[in-house]
Amino acid sequence: MGSLSNTVENDLVLFQKIKAGEAKAFKALFLQYYDKLHHFVILLCEDPILAEEVVQEVFTKIWEKRKEIEIKTSVKYYLYTCCKNRAYNVTRKKTNRQQPLSNVLDDLISDDKNPEKILIFNALYQDFQAAINTLPEKAKQVFLLKYLKKNRHKEIAKSMNISESMVEKHASNALRHLRKKLAIHALK
Repeated sequence: MGSLSNTVENDLVLFQKIKAGEAKAFKALFLQYYDKLHHFVILLCEDPILAEEVVQEVFTKIWEKRKEIEIKTSVKYYLYTCCKNRAYNVTRKKTNRQQPLSNVLDDLISDDKNPEKILIFNALYQDFQAAINTLPEKAKQVFLLKYLKKNRHKEIAKSMNISESMVEKHASNALRHLRKKLAIHALK
């Protein structure tokens, strides 16, 4: 029980240093909790990429609002609560935003005789292909194996002779890159 209270006290001291603007203290907190929080958010939303975004956003907000944040009891509890709340908010927004987009895609697919829809679909497909071709080679290979061939992380890691965590990292980077490249289509 003594080491638990020491950890809580050490975290509070670390957070006071962060409030004072010490980047090294922030980096130490980040390194101490990032992996644990990432795994926690994956359990909540079952999406490693979303989990990465959530945890990064939480740490970014902490740094930006460090002077305003007051933590009296547990930094760990604060971090987990922020991640849980952010994950739920992002998941809810994402679900609401994806519903209309999936309806648009259903319309495009179901009405394959409409010339305008065929042009839109072809433009999206060409942009998707072009975006895939701009990926770094390993990220491209992981993306194709994971999302087009439906291989599992373990299979991809073995075939590429890399770790499963590297597979996850490459997949995450690929999706982030493709989201940016194809963002224009979400606005149409």
